[in-house]
Amino acid sequence: MIFSLYSNRLFFRLFIFLVTSYACTIQGGIWASEVVSQPIQKLPLDRTKHFEWHKGVGGSLCGAYSACTAMRRLGADVSPRGYMKSKYVGTCAGSTQDEVIAAIEDSGFVAFPANQLSILDLKLIDMPFIAFVRNSKGSDRYNHWITADYDKEAGLFRVFENGLPSYTASSAGLMARWSGSGIFVSRKGESPLLPLYAIRFAYLMVLVLIIFASMTVVSLLKTHFHPSDTVISLTRLGVMLSLMVVLILFFFGDLANCDTGVSGSIAAHASSFNEVYLEEVMHQFAPTETLLIDARREVDFAYNGLAEAVNIPVNASEEDIKKYLHGLPRDTRIVVYCQSELCNYDTTIAQQLTAIGFRNVSVAKKGIYEYLANKSKSS
Repeated sequence: MIFSLYSNRLFFRLFIFLVTSYACTIQGGIWASEVVSQPIQKLPLDRTKHFEWHKGVGGSLCGAYSACTAMRRLGADVSPRGYMKSKYVGTCAGSTQDEVIAAIEDSGFVAFPANQLSILDLKLIDMPFIAFVRNSKGSDRYNHWITADYDKEAGLFRVFENGLPSYTASSAGLMARWSGSGIFVSRKGESPLLPLYAIRFAYLMVLVLIIFASMTVVSLLKTHFHPSDTVISLTRLGVMLSLMVVLILFFFGDLANCDTGVSGSIAAHASSFNEVYLEEVMHQFAPTETLLIDARREVDFAYNGLAEAVNIPVNASEEDIKKYLHGLPRDTRIVVYCQSELCNYDTTIAQQLTAIGFRNVSVAKKGIYEYLANKSKSS
């Protein structure tokens, strides 16, 4: 009996993995083929045009900004400056959950912390939500606060971060960063608890219906075919698994943006990239085949950046990187370099690029300092 239960659980996990992987492969393959079909000679990058980079979304004030944004969505006239106090931002690492809650409640609103939430919860509960996320898809730590509102008409989330211009994110894109916990914000007298309980009750009812459907199918099978006990057990398991997979993909999945979620999820674990030498890259450099990126800050790039390179500074926001590289084929060869062999800015930008969906990203084994030094010696 114990072995049978264990086998069923193992089979269930394996089945879910295969179905999800297959769906992601199909969606990702379709999306990739559409992008790659563009001629690489038409890289939509004007190397001479200055791009106005916004700073990245890290920093200690994300909790204060998120609390203010949530309250503004409810009509409050508040400014982040009023919350730049040690009571609300305890350390240089940022605000804890209790400090964000204090900022909200001191302003006359109600905060409801919650965890183990699903993306469906955020879609169904019509309240501003402060989500605890990774500060980028390339990060491996949850250390950042954002405010997310679901737009039912567009089917997308509107995300507000650190006072930067808001942007939209798909369910898969948000799930790739989100920890599943956060804070609902409401006016006094309103509570998200009732909708949450209703959603949980609906989950239970769906599970009961799945079990009932599987029992009905098995009963019909027994009546008409008289199968063995093994066939009955496998049939019951198969029906339950099939119905659960369909419901999970329908309610919680985002197949249209599956590639975004997958690339965003694996980016945090992409700590090592193919390493190349700048000398080799420059010797074979072709601007229509390779995109060379300087990951240093703008002032350093202006001082001695390579003419063949473009600048994506290490503190650039992910949305700006998306805008800058919009339309670029995702299999374009990209090489990222920074100041020296000890600098890790190139790895940071490479992780961001992986999160966006680029699949052919390398980093320079040594930086521009070593490259220019070797070049001066050889000349």
